[in-house]
Amino acid sequence: MIAYSQNPRHPSVAGWSLDHLDLQETRLNGIDCSDGGKHPVTFSYSVFSQNTFLPESHFESINAIDFRIIDGRECLLTASYDGDVIEWDWKSQRIIQRYHAHKEQTLRVRYIGDCSCTKKGISFLTSSRDGTLKRWYRGKTEGEILIRHKKRITDFCISQDGRFAYTVSRDGSIGRIDLSGQHAAFFFSEGHSAAILSVVVSFNGDDLFTCSAPSKSVHGEIIHWRTSDGGLLDRYAFNDNHACCLT
Repeated sequence: MIAYSQNPRHPSVAGWSLDHLDLQETRLNGIDCSDGGKHPVTFSYSVFSQNTFLPESHFESINAIDFRIIDGRECLLTASYDGDVIEWDWKSQRIIQRYHAHKEQTLRVRYIGDCSCTKKGISFLTSSRDGTLKRWYRGKTEGEILIRHKKRITDFCISQDGRFAYTVSRDGSIGRIDLSGQHAAFFFSEGHSAAILSVVVSFNGDDLFTCSAPSKSVHGEIIHWRTSDGGLLDRYAFNDNHACCLT
């Protein structure tokens, strides 16, 4: 298991063995991540149990990480407030490639599913405060902008088959991107009355769920969408510790 700390002075990543959850002395810039819980930590997953030291990394705090075993090689992606994304070879402790992903903060990074091997190679997605979602192919230096929101992208998810990506933004919009390139990206526009904070797609890819920040009328909302055309199926509003279905 891998965790990262968002300490703005000491960006760091730590690793645990899944067998017994002992902290492995994993560091970035020589700073131990075991900071007593003073800084927020988000978890991803890995399968390793050896001590690792990453000698050089980001210049600002780490926002997101992802992990894949690619051709038997343990690869880790880290995304930072400095706008860069770094892909690491976890065992050799070396940088595979640094990507200057966005001019503003890179907020999320994810490999594209188990079907990420295409004729162009393995790829991953990044989202940013600049409102863009980009696709990057390993070994390339330029990313492709897939969609652009008016405000920053707060979250995105990828369908299990690796074909579609869904983005949500502080502007209240939801984007649907066909990663196969067969169909143009489009937005779901009507639904939330406040910034959308998170998104998840069902295992079969038919249903999408989004949640939003509090507004003047409710403490928060969860909306259930149909992915094929962006149709709104159900809206759940939260008020005074109660949830009610509005549709």
